[in-house]
Amino acid sequence: MVSGFRFVHEKNTESGPSERRVTEFAQDEVIVGRGGKSHIILPSHKLGAEHAKFSREGEKVVALD
Repeated sequence: MVSGFRFVHEKNTESGPSERRVTEFAQDEVIVGRGGKSHIILPSHKLGAEHAKFSREGEKVVALD
């Protein structure tokens, strides 16, 4: 059975190729937001402290925003 997540974040840059970051998580739930309790922290005032949650349900990934 597959568990965990692999997040790939790509950021476009004006001066050249995009920057790419890969982060792997062993757990079946990952929170994205600007708060300190988030697994992936994105510093944007447009996001909530715990903006979105990704969870694995069997072979499916469910995103809650």
